[in-house]
Amino acid sequence: MYTHKTLQEGIERLGITDPNEIASIVVSNYRNLMHLEKVKEREEREALWKNRFNIPYGLKKKEYEEMLKDIQKDIDETKDNIRHGKTVIWGKDELNGYIDKKKKVKNYIKFSTKLKGKEPLNIPKAKAFPIEQILEFNRAGKIKCLWHEENSPSLSWDKKRNKAHCFAGCGDFDSIDIFMKKNNTDFISAVKHLSK
Repeated sequence: MYTHKTLQEGIERLGITDPNEIASIVVSNYRNLMHLEKVKEREEREALWKNRFNIPYGLKKKEYEEMLKDIQKDIDETKDNIRHGKTVIWGKDELNGYIDKKKKVKNYIKFSTKLKGKEPLNIPKAKAFPIEQILEFNRAGKIKCLWHEENSPSLSWDKKRNKAHCFAGCGDFDSIDIFMKKNNTDFISAVKHLSK
């Protein structure tokens, strides 16, 4: 595909000066040029739509609170547009997207409040904690799975990856998952315990 600029440069390189010939070239290529502009316009709109509901992680509490105010304005504006029939087709999807974004931002504020003044979590260190120190595997390197009832052991330990895998279909688990399940605790407590 090419643009108006590349078409103009091509005409100049070929040395075409006759206005009728230039008009003929532009008209014959008009559909391609219009198609390219429409594709670019659509891609820009899609990118804006996708990024509209993204939330940056790691901001300060005040920044999230400011974001909440902006989201509430967007919610009110979208509700108003729906009421007055301006956005009939996509209005409800847009409204639900803003409501979900608002919930996520509120959760980020809660999480940042919980960790305020405390040490940050060292998740990589917690994941590196050896699984064999949490569970006792048999000689074959297997144990009964914690996620389902079974007669013979199906949970095996992969020492290189430091992950446990259930061959009955439960999937892969790291040290944090196993500690949380075995001790019936939450994520933050598990990470703090394993990263000591």
